[in-house]
Amino acid sequence: MFGKLFHLGMDALIISAFLAGVKRSTGLTPALSQVPNKDIRQMLRTYLEFGEYAFDFAVVVFGVTAILLCISDYITADDSHSALVLSREGIELASLAFATS
Repeated sequence: MFGKLFHLGMDALIISAFLAGVKRSTGLTPALSQVPNKDIRQMLRTYLEFGEYAFDFAVVVFGVTAILLCISDYITADDSHSALVLSREGIELASLAFATS
């Protein structure tokens, strides 16, 4: 039962995030003003806002992941000096030393 509810919740989240992406890329949004019941209209507005939050979160996560993947080739751990070294083609660009106890 819990698995089915989780699955339906994730499906609803994906659909809402998809609609947020459509809104961002095309400007098209559902016409919530045509929903006659104000409680349902507010519930739909909240649902779509949550999709925008999820979309923004995904954009941030994917952006950070892309940055980390780009710089991961240049970061190495130097165990003998307890430091992280940023280097490219053998040239040290920056290093961050850690205190050892």
